[in-house]
Amino acid sequence: MYAVIMAGGGGTRLWPLSRSRRPKPFLPLLEGDRTLLEAGVNRLSPLIAPEDVYVVTDTRYAPLVREVAPQIPPGNIIGEPFGRNTAAAVALMAQAIDRPDDDIMVVLPADQAVRDEDGFRAALATAAERAAGGDLVTLGVEPTEPSTGYGYVIATGEPEAHEGRDTFRVERFEEKPTPERARELIASRSAYWNAGIFVWQRAAAVAGLEKYSADISDPIRDWAADHAPDGAAGWPGQALADTYQDLRDTSIDYALLEPASLEAQVAVVPISVGWSDLG
Repeated sequence: MYAVIMAGGGGTRLWPLSRSRRPKPFLPLLEGDRTLLEAGVNRLSPLIAPEDVYVVTDTRYAPLVREVAPQIPPGNIIGEPFGRNTAAAVALMAQAIDRPDDDIMVVLPADQAVRDEDGFRAALATAAERAAGGDLVTLGVEPTEPSTGYGYVIATGEPEAHEGRDTFRVERFEEKPTPERARELIASRSAYWNAGIFVWQRAAAVAGLEKYSADISDPIRDWAADHAPDGAAGWPGQALADTYQDLRDTSIDYALLEPASLEAQVAVVPISVGWSDLG
């Protein structure tokens, strides 16, 4: 199992605290002046060791990653030439990192906080077990209020136990709802906040992106076949910039999860671990 932490956003919702020179993942917003990225790396251990954690970020922020998370091997810091949203970032990491096809890949944002870290790791272990069967799995936060600020994951069917924990098939995703629709979703007791945390086999992610978003996955696959990592700060260079220039700017939700859910290929593990995106 390995983890990909996405730390490329500008943190505009926290402006002026978060600025382009030092976005939200690199700010000391947690107890003990820990940055969100540092806490995120530590939270994964011992389930996922630091040497199995990769960070994808804007090339400008690679020095900040090394500063706040020195336990991450330098070769595990992957620099994007510029942002093309999360679909491109996931496609890049799925193609460029040399891991076995059946290895479990955990994808999560850097800008989040979790109070119950043991519970969070247990949920990831459950998700990994379900993902080993071929599903694309997301963690769904049990909502505490009818929030209009989050997207929702809509579960369906009877629970399926993994690691002694209930998991569900995902019927569909819904974007940020109106207040009335949010109340309906909460009342259904089958809707969860979409935290942007995903678990799948590397091969499943590659295959899904090829099926639903070939315009993103194919150029990155072709680029990865011709360019080896330099082991220092990811894969900078004009070739990657040229590839990125023409990529569709979209989220992994739109590019993979939403269409896959309509074909019953997505599962959800509900969590109640004191999660917050601090936005």
